[in-house]
Amino acid sequence: MWNYRLVYSFSEECPVCICEVYYNSDGEIETWSAEPESVYGDTCDEALRCYLEMADAFVEPPLELVEIGGKKKLVSYRGV
Repeated sequence: MWNYRLVYSFSEECPVCICEVYYNSDGEIETWSAEPESVYGDTCDEALRCYLEMADAFVEPPLELVEIGGKKKLVSYRGV
């Protein structure tokens, strides 16, 4: 399973972005897209569907990319 999620602290060039986040069968984050996602499609309708799926990222609680023990991990956003 996967969905789009808002991710803070992704990189200096992209401090807040939308990423594809993938989950294991227990619903825990397993991995995420290496680069921020952008709207795409072969047709206007496909691009609109992609855009609407990305909009759902703003409904879910945001995540933050942190480094723990030398390994990058997505965790619940601890921001202001």
